[in-house]
Amino acid sequence: MDEKLWIDPEYTEAVRVEQKSYRKDISRISWCLLIMQVVGNGLAICIVLALETVGMIFGGFGIEMETMSESVYTFVAGFVPTLLAEVMLIVLLRCWCGFRIQKEETLQLNNTWKMIGLSLLSGWGVTSFAIIGLSLFETLLNMIGLGMGSPNMSVPLPQVDMIGFILNVSYICVVGPVMEELIFRGFVLGGLKKYGEGTAIVVSAIMFTLFHGNLTQLITPLLMGLIFGMLTVRTGKLWPAIICHIGHNLLASFMGVREWAFLVYMGLGILGIILWWREYGVEILLLRKGGLLLKEDKVRGFLLAPGFWVFMAVYLLMCSMYFMMI
Repeated sequence: MDEKLWIDPEYTEAVRVEQKSYRKDISRISWCLLIMQVVGNGLAICIVLALETVGMIFGGFGIEMETMSESVYTFVAGFVPTLLAEVMLIVLLRCWCGFRIQKEETLQLNNTWKMIGLSLLSGWGVTSFAIIGLSLFETLLNMIGLGMGSPNMSVPLPQVDMIGFILNVSYICVVGPVMEELIFRGFVLGGLKKYGEGTAIVVSAIMFTLFHGNLTQLITPLLMGLIFGMLTVRTGKLWPAIICHIGHNLLASFMGVREWAFLVYMGLGILGIILWWREYGVEILLLRKGGLLLKEDKVRGFLLAPGFWVFMAVYLLMCSMYFMMI
């Protein structure tokens, strides 16, 4: 870059203003996610207390009773407050951060479906490696007398609990993916694209990872976030990422039904990674840059955003709750 630009007062001021704006956006996203977590957990506690109160009044209403199975209880006390908090998060991102979902047609429909397929397959691949890595990590923890819990995302069999099956599948495999893509590949990625497409993809993937609040879902959301972000930027549309997210969660929910399912899942995933990289790997270098900030300025601005460190501290606290002595 021309050295004169660095001593141009107008340019220097423009960079300073953009640095401040970037740091403010990162902080506000972090605060929004933190507020969402607090509100979601608060609503969950209120719902649990309400169910317990009803149980004491009417005698045993709860997961012990046939009127509410454990799966239905999980949906009511877990997924419902999360959904309400996600709606509030979208409102905050739109009204406080000023983010919008951006649409830009960049691929023809047949090429879009091709990228959807390869993105879904490659997502299976990175998830397979993440599962193996997590298993090794848990083995190491067991060797030193520690264990690591994980969120209960199991789906009951329909012949065992039809209502619980419908409710949990509807959220885990449909509603949840739609809401998460609206939040992270819609508003967050769309709001950060002014700083560059690569920056928007990476930051939205990091925030997507921290949103899950546990170490079990650390590697997979990060890598899936990068893949879904690239898919959204490359196609210029949000619905392809939604379809991939639904497909990923749908298969992951039922993968344990057969013992050989994981091997097939992993094999197709490795093939997907190879094909995706051969087809779209070079396009990572062609992502459009935006704004005036250099890469190191963006990293520094991200790490120095006050809201990010507060949210990171809460994330680490939430992760610590999943460790246990064995």
